[in-house]
Order: sequence, then structure tokens, then C-alpha cells
Amino acid sequence: MEKSFPEENLKLVHLDVGGMTCEGCEKAIVSSICKLEGIEEASASHTAEEAIIKFDSTRTSIEAISQAIADAGYSVEGEKKQEQHQ
Repeated sequence: MEKSFPEENLKLVHLDVGGMTCEGCEKAIVSSICKLEGIEEASASHTAEEAIIKFDSTRTSIEAISQAIADAGYSVEGEKKQEQHQ
């Protein structure tokens, strides 16, 4: 899934996610995140226990992304890194 949003609005965030055990978990998290408006890219890794999301910061927030992960049945343990996408 790839959409195109203005580069100046894009942020990239790495979130620590708890509760993933398999590729099915990864797909559930990505599916939940991608339902939000403003998501350009999303991936999840159960082995790295993280989700990486590129999003338009004028259309959604880290809080909304974290809630989408929680709604899918997983927990956000913290934020590894956030950066302005370049």
C-alpha cells in the first residue's frame, strides 16, 4: 500500500509493539493502521517487535496509530524513533 502525501507533512515513526507472535499478527496490525486516513506506508515485524509507519502528520497522529494497534489487540510499548521524512 502506498499513497502520496506532501513530503513536508510526512513523518516516520518506529513503535515497539507487544503481543505479536506470527505473520498473522503483523498483517492484523498493518490492516488496522492502514484504515486510518493519512497513512502512506506501514509494516510490522513480530521478530523485531516493532511497527514502522510513514504518515501525514496533518491527517493522523501517533496517538491514533497507537489506538489502532490497541484496537487490533496489541500493545504499544513505546516509541523507538520518530523523524521527519526526507
